[in-house]
Amino acid sequence: SAQGYMFGFKSRDNTPENIAYIEQAYNIDLPIASFIFDPRDEHTAATMERAVKLLGKDRIYHVTVSPGMMTAKQVAAGEADEDFKNFFALVKKHDINVVFRTMHEMNG
Repeated sequence: SAQGYMFGFKSRDNTPENIAYIEQAYNIDLPIASFIFDPRDEHTAATMERAVKLLGKDRIYHVTVSPGMMTAKQVAAGEADEDFKNFFALVKKHDINVVFRTMHEMNG
């Protein structure tokens, strides 16, 4: 029988619990787990804490930190810097591998 392979996963509800459930239910290991953090608040830190606890450090976290309704010009001028600094402080604290992206919906 053919065996499938899934490279990564973005949970519809953006929770580590959902990703852990799917891995267990389907007996798969996802090397990439994706999350979108918008807005950026205490939810970001709490979700990252739970992700590392449930999903561990042996994967890549593909994370979007959206600057909300800021324009590219505002981001380039540094208006989102504090959010990005806070995010990368969490990455360093948890010692995880991250593919980071911002402004994933360039429509404004």
